[in-house]
Amino acid sequence: MVDLFSPLTGIDISISAATMRQLFHPCTKDFISNICHAKCCESSVAPSGTLITIHASEQKAIETLGGCVDKSGFLQPRSGERRCPFKTTNDLCGLHGTTNKPFGCVASPFTLSRRGCLIVRNRYRLLKCFKAEGAIPVYKAHSGSLFAIFGNIEGQRLVTHFDNGGGDTSAKINVNTYNMLKDNDVAKKVVGNDKAMETENGD
Repeated sequence: MVDLFSPLTGIDISISAATMRQLFHPCTKDFISNICHAKCCESSVAPSGTLITIHASEQKAIETLGGCVDKSGFLQPRSGERRCPFKTTNDLCGLHGTTNKPFGCVASPFTLSRRGCLIVRNRYRLLKCFKAEGAIPVYKAHSGSLFAIFGNIEGQRLVTHFDNGGGDTSAKINVNTYNMLKDNDVAKKVVGNDKAMETENGD
């Protein structure tokens, strides 16, 4: 059986060292509850107040949990609210650490550019975690996202590479993961174009 996350299979993705060394505070419980309040889950440009993509392959599971997904593939808030329905009272993700957390959320703040390069979404540099006190390089702050995107072998190789001062590099991503990232970005562009996706400030 083919290992979808094997470094010998998949699509080559370019990774900029400068991008990976941007400084972000890790998503710790204290930081989320007391400082940022998970504004990355919210949107200042979407009418619903959120812009959370649910891939077609995830929709049934989310709906089984009580979530409502619109025809464009976006998770909808509860009636009268403007926040993710799975967000807890202390602003934590109620799906964190489960297999039901949407891949778009798991992969954030990373996505793929039109040229197939791994990037940090522009909007994240407008959030309170960017260059906050205690910030560390994004490849460390969000190493879990790298592992989710590239798998454990490639993810750890990337972390080690940048820990050792490595420069620009590339890594393999499996086809399914590549398609999910691309599909999610297409959905966001259809709804609000690049500006809606990348200029949300969450403040």
